[in-house]
Amino acid sequence: MAHIVILGAGYAGLRAALDLDTLLASQTSLARVTLIDRNPYHQLVQLLHQTAAEAIAPNESIVTLRRVLRGRPRVALHQGEVRAI
Repeated sequence: MAHIVILGAGYAGLRAALDLDTLLASQTSLARVTLIDRNPYHQLVQLLHQTAAEAIAPNESIVTLRRVLRGRPRVALHQGEVRAI
């Protein structure tokens, strides 16, 4: 069984995890996907200026990874920090 590990849940890592989940759902693949990030949330960078200007609350510029990955059974989330490869 293939095991795909994605380091970081920034925009590219999160998109890769979501796309792989969709791809694997349409196949009879036995691959596993693990997404690793040090934070339990994804920072919406494009909203940080609004947070700094106090136009929105700080929690409005983040989205929890569990929420994004809800309904994506092929993607496992692991919160941690990668120290070596």
